[in-house]
Amino acid sequence: MRLFQPARAFAQAPRALPRGVVSTYLLPLRDRTLRPHWMRVAAEVRLDVKAVEVDAGHCPHVSAPEEVASIIAE
Repeated sequence: MRLFQPARAFAQAPRALPRGVVSTYLLPLRDRTLRPHWMRVAAEVRLDVKAVEVDAGHCPHVSAPEEVASIIAE
């Protein structure tokens, strides 16, 4: 077993979203695949948004569908 670190994803600078595009990032707090700290930083750096934290697993639309739907509806 080896540590998964996709070199290309870490080496390339993130592209900015086109002007006027609004984005939201759902950060699942119980994700066992990605660390919450990394996701918070990535949301701020790559999307220029503050992550919306959800008490859910790696697939928040599956583990917390009502909460995800209410966030999307806002």
